[in-house]
Amino acid sequence: MKNPIKKLSKENDILWSKIIRLIYPICQKCRKGKSTQAAHIFSRSNHATRWEIKNGIGMDYYCHLYWAHRAPVEFTEWIKETIGLRTFNWLKKKANDKTYQYNLKEAEMANKKLKDKYKKLCQQKEQLIPF
Repeated sequence: MKNPIKKLSKENDILWSKIIRLIYPICQKCRKGKSTQAAHIFSRSNHATRWEIKNGIGMDYYCHLYWAHRAPVEFTEWIKETIGLRTFNWLKKKANDKTYQYNLKEAEMANKKLKDKYKKLCQQKEQLIPF
């Protein structure tokens, strides 16, 4: 039997990625209409912010891998300007929270929240499509 926390983590990662792509359909760096990747602002290894929607931004492949990961200082400064210093500092504090417990209950709560957010975004997108 598969580890339930591992299974939920994978499902949450997929949901999180889909949500970020719905929110940011184009690259937020170069503003081109290319397909986007869901990029974490603070690494997904920080479990407290791994599935936090505010911890994601849509970027195309080039901007994500060849700019954000190779110029982390420049990326951090751009992120601060893009999402605002207040949000950046909130995320940073949450990402560095050593008291956060990554367990099945937390993964289940995140799963419910992500499913609700995804459903809501899909409904909003449907309303925007002209007939």
